[in-house]
Amino acid sequence: MTTDLAIYMFSHFIIVATFLVFARKRFLTYLHAFQQEEYDSPRLIKWMWREKVFDKKVSAGLFIAGVLWVLSAWVPAFATNFTALAALALGVYWEIDPRYDSKKKLILTNRAVRIQAVSMILIIILTAIGAWMRNPFYWLVAVQAIPWLMFAGNAMLQPFENMMQKKYWDEAHAKLRDLQPITIGITGSFGKTSVKHILGHILKMHAKTLITPGSVNTPMGIARIVREQLEEDHKYFICEMGAYGPGSIARLCKLAPPNISVVTAIGHAHYERFKSLDAVAETKYEIAEAALAKGGKVIINEKTLDFEAAEKIYSGHIPDFIVCSKGPDSKGELRIEHVKQTLKGLEVTVVWKETGYVLKAPLFGVHHGDNMAYAFATACE
Repeated sequence: MTTDLAIYMFSHFIIVATFLVFARKRFLTYLHAFQQEEYDSPRLIKWMWREKVFDKKVSAGLFIAGVLWVLSAWVPAFATNFTALAALALGVYWEIDPRYDSKKKLILTNRAVRIQAVSMILIIILTAIGAWMRNPFYWLVAVQAIPWLMFAGNAMLQPFENMMQKKYWDEAHAKLRDLQPITIGITGSFGKTSVKHILGHILKMHAKTLITPGSVNTPMGIARIVREQLEEDHKYFICEMGAYGPGSIARLCKLAPPNISVVTAIGHAHYERFKSLDAVAETKYEIAEAALAKGGKVIINEKTLDFEAAEKIYSGHIPDFIVCSKGPDSKGELRIEHVKQTLKGLEVTVVWKETGYVLKAPLFGVHHGDNMAYAFATACE
């Protein structure tokens, strides 16, 4: 074997190895988005198409390498391989790890690990073909194929996942039914996670309380927490419920029927899934209907009543609602009159059922004044 051939073969081996490292890191990025979309392939594909989410930088480098490969009669082979290797190596360097570097981190749940295992087998097969072909244009196609191999892996696992999800859902639902903690469901376009943690802090001072951690708010996430952490002596279970389309809150309420529901806000978060704020309001108020069906209470932000679906439910069950409003002239069982930021935290002046209180907490950001008030009203009820 000549020295030039040996160098070429070695560089080609390094390209194959670098592609595998890049593919794994890029796969985790797509898996992170997939997890946030509840492993719904059509929804993620639509988002990718709408936002033009496809690789550009690494693919541009591989395209240049491909052009050099076409011109191999005039360009040394090592230049082609160096360009391809540089593109992939820079991709490895640029790619963040969503397990550590994202606001809402990738959690390698059992399902995520299964998708990763099957998808990586497909990626390894793709890489082996590339090792045989030795064509830079192939690596360009392979880079673009990574999310599609993830979708293929998920499709292959779907029958098994459906079976496992039903099993976990049934176990969690049965445990909640048997132990019967007072369940508080919280939803809203924003503020729900903060209200959950503030309320959890309050209730834990009085009785053993389980709250869904972080931003866990999907059926399988909630089912896992119930199955693994709910115990007989838990008096309260605080459950954040995320809306991913019409009917999604109702499905969560079937899993964990709330005794008390909280609706913090109606806004444009995830608007693309609902198409209108009226649809958002109708979906959010599925949590109110679930609590009312159990004879429970509903704590709401007054502004959520600006929507017809919400007003219709409220007008039929006015005694069962706690309305939180703002300003000295506003109406509602709880009125937020003043929010003051101090060096020690927030001071929130409220009137609760015609009695004044000052709420204090070591929190910073006046938007938490509303969250504190919702948590206060819920705890009182």
